[in-house]
Formats: sequence, structure tokens, C-alpha cells
Amino acid sequence: FEFENEINEYDNKSDSQSDSESDAEEEVSNEELQALAKKQEKKAKRKQKFEEMKAKKKAKGNCVKEKLTLVSPAEQCRLFLSTGAAGGSNPGSFTPEHFFSPSSVPSLKNPFMVAVASGIESYRSVLNSEAVEPGCPFVVIVCSGARRAASVINAISKEAKCKIGKLFAKHFKVQDQVVALRAHFPIVVGTPNRLAKLVELGALSLSATQVLLVDMEKDAKGFSVLDLPGVCGDFYSFMSGPVSAESDHIRISLVTETS
Repeated sequence: FEFENEINEYDNKSDSQSDSESDAEEEVSNEELQALAKKQEKKAKRKQKFEEMKAKKKAKGNCVKEKLTLVSPAEQCRLFLSTGAAGGSNPGSFTPEHFFSPSSVPSLKNPFMVAVASGIESYRSVLNSEAVEPGCPFVVIVCSGARRAASVINAISKEAKCKIGKLFAKHFKVQDQVVALRAHFPIVVGTPNRLAKLVELGALSLSATQVLLVDMEKDAKGFSVLDLPGVCGDFYSFMSGPVSAESDHIRISLVTETS
């Protein structure tokens, strides 16, 4: 009888231990499921955020292309002339025929390079060719200031795949740029005053220039190169002087870059 009692007690203890182990396993299992659920939730949130960023980037790219294609030559010319006249500058005798609207180029993303490709037939061959003489760029980009010019150079360098001349005042002396222009730069980026000065000195020539791009980026106060005090006068002097003199072979485009 005592032996049977011992057996029963042992069975009861075994059952109790088995129940405890089962409960523990169930708790562990629930914890694992919760951890897995949290991990999947985080993964889903990351994926959703990535898709939102991707859609935003695509929308931004479409917006840039739309701005480039919707501004007609007539609208560009009207804006160019009216802003110059309103500021008391001589905008020159440019007509809509001097302006062009960039069209979409699937292989290019930067608005300036899209404009270059739209304005120059077989642009890649042209940029890789040598000019008739040094100091004769094929493309001139005019910016309102040195910092902005440096920013544009950084933005286009990857797609341009050619030498780019830095023709602005910050950290660069006129004489150093005169010497530098003895070499060929297919593209030059500069400010109105420095560009005009280098043309005056004979270091820079627009005789081979096919495309002139006007950077329409606005500063913190909403001014662009067309109406920025202290700069717009130099800009219109450059346009109505050296550029106008070569306007029979130069195509102009006002380019807006959203960065």
C-alpha cells in the first residue's frame, strides 16, 4: 500500500512538472511570436518609408522636367526683357528666336545637362572635341554668385564628363583665370562681372559658344540673377554686350534647378 502511494505521488509530481514546463514553453513561444511581430512591423514601416521617399524623389524629378518643358521661348524672352527693363537695365534686342526650351533626355537628370543636350546636336561629341582656339567654350552657364556657381559645377560634373572652367571671383584671381583659359574648357560656369572682365581682357571668347544657360535659382530673399541688386546690372551688360555680339550662333535658356 505504501509503495502504491509513493508511485501516485511520483506521478502527480511528474504531471505537475510537465504542466509547468508546458506553460514555460508556451510563454517562450508567445514572447518569440511577439518579437517576430515587432520585427515584421519595423520592416514594414521601413519599406513604407522607402516607398514614400522613392515616390517623392520621382515626383520631384517630374516637377523639374515639367518646369523645363513648359516655359516656352516666348515666355523666357518676355521674362528676360521685362525684368531687365523693370530694373532699369538695357536687356538688348533679343527675340524669342534666341531662346529655346529644353526637352526631356532620359539618360540625364541634371537640368543644366538636359538643357545642354537639348541645345547642342550630338552634344557629347561636341563636348569631347577641341575648340578652334583656347578660351572658347561651347557652353556658358551664368550664375548670380560664386557659391552658386560652385554648386552648379558640383551638380553637373558627373554628367558633363569634361573639363569645366570656374570663372568667378571667390578664391580665384583674374590673372590666374586668364592663364587657365589658355587651355580648352568645353563648359565654363561663372558670374556676370567676371565673365565680362575675361571677355574684355581677351582671355574668354564666345565665338564658339553654342549654348548660354542662365541659372534662375533664387536666393533666400527671392532674387535671381535677373533682378538681384548689384548683380543684375552686370548680367544685362554682359548679355547686351558680348553675348548680343555673338547672338547669331548662341542659343539661350533660362534654367531652373530645384535641389
